Amino acid sequence: MLVEWMIIANFVLATSAHAGGSTVQNDRFTNIGSIANTRHNMTQNTAGGIQINMDRYRNEYGEICVYCHTPHGANNTIAAPLWNRTIKATNYQTYNELGTTSLTQPVSTPGPASRSCLSCHDGQTAIDSIINMPGSGMGLLSQQTTQSLSFLNAWSPPMGGGVTDAIRHMGLNSTDSTYTGGYVLGDGKGNQGCLTCHSETGTLPSGLADFTLYNIGTDLRNDHPIGITFPAPPGSPHPDWNMPAGVKGSSNYFDENGNGKMEKDEIRTYDGKVECASCHDPHGVPSAGLGTVFNKTFLRKENANGSAVCLTCHNK
Repeated sequence: MLVEWMIIANFVLATSAHAGGSTVQNDRFTNIGSIANTRHNMTQNTAGGIQINMDRYRNEYGEICVYCHTPHGANNTIAAPLWNRTIKATNYQTYNELGTTSLTQPVSTPGPASRSCLSCHDGQTAIDSIINMPGSGMGLLSQQTTQSLSFLNAWSPPMGGGVTDAIRHMGLNSTDSTYTGGYVLGDGKGNQGCLTCHSETGTLPSGLADFTLYNIGTDLRNDHPIGITFPAPPGSPHPDWNMPAGVKGSSNYFDENGNGKMEKDEIRTYDGKVECASCHDPHGVPSAGLGTVFNKTFLRKENANGSAVCLTCHNK
């Protein structure tokens, strides 16, 4: 147990910075160029080629894209691009359940552009729970909606890869009883996943790589509404909202430069609704053109200077 604690401690210390007790961006990743250089690289291979020892807690598939996408046999229960992740049937508590009188637009359940993000960030599914693992005959159709630990345990890396299959398959806050035992460092609060260590209440010193905010959970009432209909058709005057300039099919979106394209650095809607991907691009968006550092928290716009993300939609 002490050895494992030291492994995780070294990982956190190597990939985090402690500044005034608050979490900052992972300093081993450059956040420049591609998703390979961001935290969404689940292989944890940094730009410098350093392999982080997290292999006990998730399968190291050796491929960056496979943690979310597959060219064949994708999840057909969700309209997401060649989606390779498990999407559990989940009832989410949504913003409209607060009963606030300021909410004037209908809210539906999260759409595909949110559920794909929540397949990691609601905390209940292992980050390596995918449908098709690399290699021939390494797919399981039931993985579309159910996480099978026996299937994930069957992962065998290429010869000479030096990587073993994980002993535990962890989500941000997985609480499955199968995670209990000598390989989990419990914090006394039910956290059995990544938050076992990566939280203010976890085993490691306060402030080091706290992932609590990334564990959105299934209660979305304290988050910006998703699945909410944008309040007016394109071009309609409305004093509280900036209207999209363009229309693509049935989905209005913000075509800020008027070129008729949905671009990475433009806030958008999906089928007329605001979703997680309206404001966030999981692959990263350069803050000031190609070759520059990506916007923090994968935002489509840099929000630190003048609330650009908010004011794209809200006329305040």
